[in-house]
Amino acid sequence: MDEFLEFLQQLDFGPVAVIEQEGNNGDKLIYIGLEKVLRSAKVPFYKLSNPLLIKRNETSKSFVARYRQTVGRLLPSFLSSRIKDLNYSFYYRITRPFEFRNNLCQCIILNGGASINDLWGGIPLLKNIIKNNPSGEIIVAPHTFYFVSTDFGKIFENSRQEIHLFCREKVSYCILNSLDLPPNVTIHLSNDLALYLNPKDIIPYCMQSKFTCSSYDLLAIRNDRTSIIPKEAVIKKLKGCKLLVQDISQSASFPDFVKIINNSKCVYTDRLHVAIAASILRKQTVLFSTSYFKNKAVFENSLKERFSSLRFCRDLESFDGKIC
Repeated sequence: MDEFLEFLQQLDFGPVAVIEQEGNNGDKLIYIGLEKVLRSAKVPFYKLSNPLLIKRNETSKSFVARYRQTVGRLLPSFLSSRIKDLNYSFYYRITRPFEFRNNLCQCIILNGGASINDLWGGIPLLKNIIKNNPSGEIIVAPHTFYFVSTDFGKIFENSRQEIHLFCREKVSYCILNSLDLPPNVTIHLSNDLALYLNPKDIIPYCMQSKFTCSSYDLLAIRNDRTSIIPKEAVIKKLKGCKLLVQDISQSASFPDFVKIINNSKCVYTDRLHVAIAASILRKQTVLFSTSYFKNKAVFENSLKERFSSLRFCRDLESFDGKIC
């Protein structure tokens, strides 16, 4: 049995609070997997919405006005130093402090993914949860943990509650085990939450999509700082194929995300959850590497044996062209 599911089955709390960190369609797929495993474990839960997102091309002035209207307080210091230019090419997750109280919330589950690292915005959220919920148990669902400048161990220095950190691959598991974490922090190894899903869980979303094209190969390459695969070079190798080129994790609605994958013949991507969704839907898929270990580590830990239709390529040199 998967360790995360087994762990949940042992919980004896009332309803647990679940935090879905807003993000791209891959994050949505992960959250659908989290809800499914919670129901499988018969854990009662309720959802807390949290992040306020900086919108693409939003100005600092309009963001500050919208933040104050929504949150009703001054900007936190970690954010104030980062809003001189909000015209980022990605959505930056901003999290206001949660004021959880132990008598209301005995257990908090933070959705899985890859937000708790030096690349994205999940570390301030975890800090706030630890600070404002000093007695309730905290569970970080299967994650990729990656740190270059952050001293991750420091955020647990004054913590006393039980904290469980689930890694979704062995590299993160080794990273956390190399840190001097206090005894109230336990490290686990489990699978990505999207792997609890099957075609019946996600195909119904196609009914909500108006996308109509079919019989193409999908090329979904990231358009952010973690991308190392030039999509033009992949297109050149796939010359002669009918291609749909789109970063559907960011640019499509979730129903379109599912239907675009479902209507494709083959999928080429460096988006982990495009590859996972495509593999669940039994598409021949190539998953490329990104600037750090995430894709390769998850592939080696759980995808390689599960999906015979999925192939991992560390770079363009190891990619010899069309797979179907």
